[in-house]
Amino acid sequence: MHLIGVVLVGASLLGDHDAYRPAAAALMRVTGIGLYGIEVWSKPHHAVELAGLFIPLKLARVAAMIVLPQLADGIFWLLRVASSIVSHAPAAFRHLRPGKRN
Repeated sequence: MHLIGVVLVGASLLGDHDAYRPAAAALMRVTGIGLYGIEVWSKPHHAVELAGLFIPLKLARVAAMIVLPQLADGIFWLLRVASSIVSHAPAAFRHLRPGKRN
């Protein structure tokens, strides 16, 4: 469902279909919150790792897409690039715990 929301938001931006963009962004946000909740529930330390800390930031940006539709295009592509970088980064980077000494 989350990927469906992502694809629908992208399609609405590329096809200029403003009518369903808020619903698609809401689907992306609600399923993102659910996925984050499952991740933190199964691995509580995820919330303090770089990849886990990045998720609330992403969710806030999705909310910004709904509230500021005139900025949705730029926010969407920034999220796509940043999400790809974080999710495909080496494990040592993704699982880094800011502020914790090794």
